[in-house]
Amino acid sequence: MNKIIVYRKTEEYRGLVSEVAHGVIEFRKKEGMLRIEWKYWLAETITSHPAYKKNSEGNQEFILNLSKDVNMELKKEEARLGRATVYNLLEVYQKYPDYEKAIKEIIEKGLNPYRWGSFLALIGRSQDSTEIESGKKCPKCGYEW
Repeated sequence: MNKIIVYRKTEEYRGLVSEVAHGVIEFRKKEGMLRIEWKYWLAETITSHPAYKKNSEGNQEFILNLSKDVNMELKKEEARLGRATVYNLLEVYQKYPDYEKAIKEIIEKGLNPYRWGSFLALIGRSQDSTEIESGKKCPKCGYEW
């Protein structure tokens, strides 16, 4: 026990703790940014695709079917793409298509630009909310949730 206390107080050990902590923070930031960039890419891909432009307006099941069909394509070993995720990213993208503008506003509001919840907060959703709110309607397809 005495040996543990001794090395924990050394500059060498404190340096290791600091280096690992900084590495974790940097990784989390990069991971968060990649996830957000991916969501923007996904929203842009969906909204600019001819199939979306042609079939989504007035079609409440378009996003539901898209989500289901993507998940079937991904198979079980891949990440799932939920309907709520698609609606959330489309709503954020429609209100904030300029990624840099969204980041600037998030920072101005004192929110964390590395968390998707901050982007949801920009559109009036709770930062901690993982559920989609009821009473919303997709402006493109009319789907109500």
